[in-house]
Parts: sequence; structure tokens; C-alpha cells
Amino acid sequence: MSELSRPARAYLYVVWSVAALLLVGLLHWLPPSQPVIWLISWLAGYALADFFEVNFETNGNRIGMTLAEAFTIFLVPTAGVAAIYIIAASTLIVEITRRRPWHKALFNLASRTITTAIMVGIYTLIHEPGVATFSTPREICAFIAIALGFYISSTLLVGTVVALASNTPVQSIYRDSYQLVQWIHLLTLPIGALMAAHWNSNFWMLVFDLLILLIAQRSFVMVAQLHEESHRRQQLADERERLLKELQAHQEELIRTSKLSALGTFASGIAHEFNNLLTAIQGQAQIGIVTNDLDEMHESLDLIVKACRRGSSITKGLLTFARQRETQQVMCQLGELIDDTLKMIEYDFEKEHIQIVRHLSAVPPTLCDPGQMVQVFLNMLTNARDAMHELGGGTITLSMHHDSESIFITFADTGSGMPSELQQQIFQPFITTKGNKGTGLGLAICYGIIESHGGTISVTSSLGQGTTMLIRIPLVERHEPAIRLSQHDASRIAAATPHEPARI
Repeated sequence: MSELSRPARAYLYVVWSVAALLLVGLLHWLPPSQPVIWLISWLAGYALADFFEVNFETNGNRIGMTLAEAFTIFLVPTAGVAAIYIIAASTLIVEITRRRPWHKALFNLASRTITTAIMVGIYTLIHEPGVATFSTPREICAFIAIALGFYISSTLLVGTVVALASNTPVQSIYRDSYQLVQWIHLLTLPIGALMAAHWNSNFWMLVFDLLILLIAQRSFVMVAQLHEESHRRQQLADERERLLKELQAHQEELIRTSKLSALGTFASGIAHEFNNLLTAIQGQAQIGIVTNDLDEMHESLDLIVKACRRGSSITKGLLTFARQRETQQVMCQLGELIDDTLKMIEYDFEKEHIQIVRHLSAVPPTLCDPGQMVQVFLNMLTNARDAMHELGGGTITLSMHHDSESIFITFADTGSGMPSELQQQIFQPFITTKGNKGTGLGLAICYGIIESHGGTISVTSSLGQGTTMLIRIPLVERHEPAIRLSQHDASRIAAATPHEPARI
């Protein structure tokens, strides 16, 4: 009570006072004494209906469903003013049983007292004396009026205290409260009307009405379970979406890490190659400085120029590999790309006692992306090196040949090999044979590159007998468009062509 604002407390005092005045002032309006058995039955029925409340959450709002509304509609025309006292006493019993805070229990009792008094007053003014309950058009209007009076008055009473306690505009509270009225709330109102109609006309039909009420209670439970299951599924869907986004973020991070790792390996080879170039340039420059022979000086300068061109070529390859510029497919000699890759890594491989055996046949040039192909070759060679690392060295046999349609490149190592079940998954992302040292993305990237070139990549391996990677790349030729000339144009060009050599 103390946590409520001053206006909210004042409002509670007013509601309690009005309810107390109604309970005291309507005592002389009580009808003649009713049979005690009916009074006890009505009180027990309302208390049981109010106690077994079913709650569920929908659209972020908490909704409670009980059968008390049906008994309210039943008691208003059946018990008259006595319904006010029956509902007040039942509410007090339920609130004590639930052990709610005293001010909330008193407010619920007071609000139901006022609401029931309004309903009784509305029915007294509208109903048609001397006819069966809810059996004529006027009685139907009376039912609609007390149902509207029930929802409007209860919403106003509860909404006002909520607005005052939360410092929220009253209009928004009313609007939200009326929007919470679901079809399920309206289910019990007609049942209560049937009970009131059968009470005076056909008492034993109440048995069927009570059965319908029990079915309605079970439907409330099923609706609550369905909403709870739907809420749980929505939470699982949200959790799956969150995990999927996290997985995608981790995948992107791993891909970036793999690219940086591959770029580091590539750059290491480039650094070694540049070191050799700089050594050659420095040696030739020193020779050119100390020699007096003009031919020897020219030869040194020529070698320096070739070394610089080689360095420029390596830089362009590095930029392509790092994707700092758009890649382009051009006519390439794959043998030259393999030679360039081997030059970058041979020195490191020699230190690890790995011998590279070449069986490279001459093949025609084909259309491909040189940077991506170097990336594939580098991945194949480094994977083979890693497979032989624990063995202290080994041999990589690199062969290449072609037929009329494709070029075949084979990388065979004498490493530890891999089991057959892993061979089916080796080209999938995040599948690695290197444990924590590998990202599982190298072969997946290679597979995508070869596939984008219209080729295939396959693996053959046995534990303890090494691994063989076979790459097939289609032979693609670039055809320049032919220029067709008419006979007249050909004659004009021939006539304009000088027969004697000209001087420029």
C-alpha cells in the first residue's frame, strides 16, 4: 500500500467507501429469504469458478480466464440483489485462500461489488417482468446490457487504479484494456445466460450447462498450453536465429583469418623471393660499379632490369592474391604459375627435408585467374608439407599433362594420409586434419576456385600411405573476333596499299 502514489491511495479509499455503502445500503433491498441450500451452492460455485483461474501470455500481455463471469451473468437475474453479497463473500474467500496483499484483496472485493450492483440495476430497469429469463427480445437486450455493464465498469475501475499507480495516461490504459478482450472471454457469457434461463424453465438442463462449463474450463487450459507452446517455439526460433547470426559471424571471421594466414604464407615466400632478387641486384650493381668493361657493365644492367621486372610480377601476383584489385581471367601457362609458386617455397621446403619431384609436361595455355590458381597451388603444396611435418620430411610428386579437353595436375605426397570417412568431407568448410592448427577453410576455398573455373578437384588417400590431389582444369581458348570485309572494301584496301616500301 505504501508504494502506491497518493492519488492511487485516495482512489482506493473512494472505491472501498462506495462498496461499503452499497453493501450496507442494499440490505433492505434483499429479496425474501432464499433456501439456504441454494445460497451455499451459488457461493461455492462462484468461489470454485473464480479460484481455478487459467493465465497465459499473448502479445506481451497477461490474460486470465475463469468461469466466474458465467456465474456472474447467472446470479444477476436469478438472485437479484443477493448476487452482490454472494459474489462479495466468494471473492473474499478466494482472496484469503490466495493470500494476496490485503489492499489488493479489498480492491477486488470492492470492484466486484460495485460492478455487480451496476449489473443488477441495469437488469432491474430493462428486464420484462413475468417472462422467463432471457427468453424475449427485451430480455436479450437486458443480457447484452448487463454484459456490457460488466466489462465497461470492471475495466474502468481496474484501469483507473493502474493508471494512477503507474503515472500512465488513463486513456491509453483503457484502450489497452479493451484491446485485451478476446473471444475466449465471451465464451462464458452465453453459458451463464443459458444457466439463468434453465433455472426457471427446465432446472435439469443445468446439468448440461455445467458440463459445458467444465468443457470451457478444459478449453481454457488447452488455449493456455497452446499459447505457452507457441511462446516457447518463438523463443527457440529467436534463439536459433541468434545462434545462426553468431555462426555466420564466426564463419566470416574464420574466412578472414584463413585468408590472412594464406596471405602470410604467400608473403613469406614473396619475402624470400625478394631477398634473392635484392641479392642478385646488389651483386650485379657492385659488378657494374667496379668494372671498366662496357659490355660487362651492360650485361649487369640487363640482369638488374630483369630482376626488377621479376619483382614487379611478384607484386602484381600478391595484389591479385590479396584481392586489392579485381581479378581477371587471362590466358595463362599453368606450368609457369607452378614454377613461380615453387620458387617461392622451395627454400623453406628444403629446410624441412621435403623434396619436390616434377613431372610437368608442356600444356597449352588456358583461360584462368592467375592469382587464384597460385592460391590453389600454394594450398596444395603447404597441405602436403604439413602432412609430412611429423614424419621429418618426404617427397611431393607434382605432375601435369593434358588431353584434348582438360589439363590434369596431380599433387602426391608421402605424408600420413587420412581415413576414408574424412575424404568425403574434406572439401567442406571447417573440416581439417590439422587439429587446432588448421581452420578447415583452405581446401574449401580451393574447391570453390576450381569449381568457378569449371574444373574439379578430388582426393585419394590411405592412412600411412600419403595423399594424392587431382585437379582438372578445362582447356579454354580465347578466340579473337574475326573481321569480315566485303569484296569492295578489300579491293579499296589493296589499292591503297603501296607496292614500294615507304619511309617514315
